[in-house]
Amino acid sequence: MLAIMVAADEADPDRELRIETDSRWALGELLEHRAAHEDAGYIDAVNGELTKATIASLRRRRAHTYFRWVKGHNGHAGNEIADRLAGEGARKEAVDFELLIEPNLRLSGAKLATMTQSRAYKAILKQKISRLGKRKRTEQNMAQILDDLDEEFWIQRTEASIWRAVRSKHILLECRYFLWMVIHDAYHIGDKWLKPNYPPDVQERAFCRICGAAETMHHILLDCECVERCGIWNLVEELWSLTGETWHEPSLGVIVGAACGTFRTDKGRPKSGTERLWAIIISESAHLVWKMRCERVIQNDGREFTEVEVRNRWMSILNQRLELDRRLTYKRYGKAALSASLVDSTWKSIIRDYESLPDEWVGNCGVLVGIRSGEG
Repeated sequence: MLAIMVAADEADPDRELRIETDSRWALGELLEHRAAHEDAGYIDAVNGELTKATIASLRRRRAHTYFRWVKGHNGHAGNEIADRLAGEGARKEAVDFELLIEPNLRLSGAKLATMTQSRAYKAILKQKISRLGKRKRTEQNMAQILDDLDEEFWIQRTEASIWRAVRSKHILLECRYFLWMVIHDAYHIGDKWLKPNYPPDVQERAFCRICGAAETMHHILLDCECVERCGIWNLVEELWSLTGETWHEPSLGVIVGAACGTFRTDKGRPKSGTERLWAIIISESAHLVWKMRCERVIQNDGREFTEVEVRNRWMSILNQRLELDRRLTYKRYGKAALSASLVDSTWKSIIRDYESLPDEWVGNCGVLVGIRSGEG
């Protein structure tokens, strides 16, 4: 979309312009959905400001502009170069372009006839968000997450890709909320208890009862010497060894960007089942560390869990997730159902006695299946 806008701006406005692209999304936004987006004030549009600026650039031209869709990754020289340049642009840390629209080409507001309660709420929310600056702690955490992923997986991600990973369909909603809160450092822990108006006994909550260190989320998930944290990550590493894949030491980036983990075949193709298993195990385990910490500190008044309790809770979480995956393959879920082959490729390396299971084990609720729990 950005390339189309630049082409429209830089080309002679009095000469015919022909644009070839493999992006059905860009063509749809500019041609098929243009009128609907303008009527709705671009409230529901993805990258609405960019689309609005691109349409304004095209309208500024006096000569005709023609579009042609081309098949991507099919040897088209111009398309291959465009893909490479798009990749370079996506890896940039900062935006280096401006979306300028001439006043006479700017459409503002939405038609009242198209307005719904949902759309009005989104518009109000957008206006409120636009007036807010970025939170300093969010920026610091995001920078750490990107550095961790680069160091562990040798991949350069963007902030947008991290937010998409947090919303991954492979991660349950409760875990997604937890990861979102971690990025924003929104839980009331650590130095948030050190406000001057808090009494001394309340300020003591800023420090870990076991280690004495400031109880930040980093400390809770990665540094604390408590039984649940040490035990859970040891269990995760032990279980992951059954897959035969490379183990990546937990860090803030590895946890929050669990759905960004990449595992490839010898030919460089992604192992979708393995990547999905990684996202599930890491996100569920990190969330369990947090939940058990809260139980220990709040409900149990500091009493530590035993290793058996930790192991049983962790095994229960994974077995429940395995069972949920199996149930989500049922045909009654229609297009939303998981494919049995995806569930099989996700769990087969860590299932007990996998070789003896029938071929249809995924969708057959009569077949009892459990996690191997790292033995062997």
